[in-house]
Amino acid sequence: MKRLIALLVILAPAVGAAQTGRFELIPTLGFRRGGNIVIEERALKHDDFKVRMASDGSFGLRLGIVLNPQIHVELMANRQEGQLRDEQGLFGETPGGFVPPGTRRLLDMNVTYYHAGLVYHWPGETARPFAVVSAGVTQFNPMNPLPTGRRFSASAGGGTVMDLTDRFALKFEGRFYWTDTDSDLSRVQQLEHRDCTGPCTYTWRYPNRFTQFEGSVGFVFRL
Repeated sequence: MKRLIALLVILAPAVGAAQTGRFELIPTLGFRRGGNIVIEERALKHDDFKVRMASDGSFGLRLGIVLNPQIHVELMANRQEGQLRDEQGLFGETPGGFVPPGTRRLLDMNVTYYHAGLVYHWPGETARPFAVVSAGVTQFNPMNPLPTGRRFSASAGGGTVMDLTDRFALKFEGRFYWTDTDSDLSRVQQLEHRDCTGPCTYTWRYPNRFTQFEGSVGFVFRL
């Protein structure tokens, strides 16, 4: 919320220039796919593995600033409380020993986007197509040893707004997110296992980019 307030202050001149003097408050529900991290396993298999985020739900809040019927400014906070998907036995399931049975919180990883963007609407009667571009930061909050931090990110997408009344509409959107992660952001986890060979470590790191796709529905309340 503090980041949204800061973005609003930055865009205050655009707010003052808005021709209609209207705002849109848009809670959203979505579903995200994609996003990988890398684990350099030096315990049993001695290989590098890509571990992907499980497809999961997301939720967010947007503030739309109506400059004119075609162009809106958008401030967005959008969060996925997700989990890494272990398909390679890296966390103790096979052969076991690194993580106690039933312990899953190590796989939890929340990804939140804080963006400001521009939305362009094409004319229409009830259904109006739109395109959107935005930029801002991605906040990573992993439960695993990966470093927590913020990285620059951008997005592009489009969809349709369906006007139900003058004050309420539904917004259907698909959006691609790109985050400029750094493979040097890493952390080494020392492990203990009777079958370890070599240093017996996992090095957790981000790839050079972190990408996700999201489909969402927004509930547009015009103020």
